[in-house]
Amino acid sequence: MKEKVSIEEMERKRFYVLLVETSVSLLFSIFLIWRLWMIDLDISVSRLVDCCFIGSVLLVWAVRSWSFSVLRKIRREKRLEQALDSELYTLYNYKAAMVGFCAVGIAGAIVMCMGFVFNLSAVSAVYMVLAAGWFAFDIRRLILYRP
Repeated sequence: MKEKVSIEEMERKRFYVLLVETSVSLLFSIFLIWRLWMIDLDISVSRLVDCCFIGSVLLVWAVRSWSFSVLRKIRREKRLEQALDSELYTLYNYKAAMVGFCAVGIAGAIVMCMGFVFNLSAVSAVYMVLAAGWFAFDIRRLILYRP
């Protein structure tokens, strides 16, 4: 009985890790896209914005180290790893990857149309497309992994 509780507990922990990672990465990416947009439009950036950028990088690093510690716990115990990495979760990852791939195509078309109206640099355009695909993948995986 104890094993079943620990599997369910680790499944919930893994879901919360994915939720926090997705939220922090989304905030960081929005901030980075905004920062790149300001550079593209030649708007001066204050030191406060640079400090916020460094703070967000440190926040992403802290969340990633926490998530790696939870994932290491799962990898150490073979029963947990087998239960939490079953064929169902592999199928969920494939479905999420398909959604992410479709999002990259759609975002590419939208950014291309935005390029006709706004003066976008290639770096900003590529980052917007990759961020859209990454977050579509993460959000779909969160929906599928929901305990």
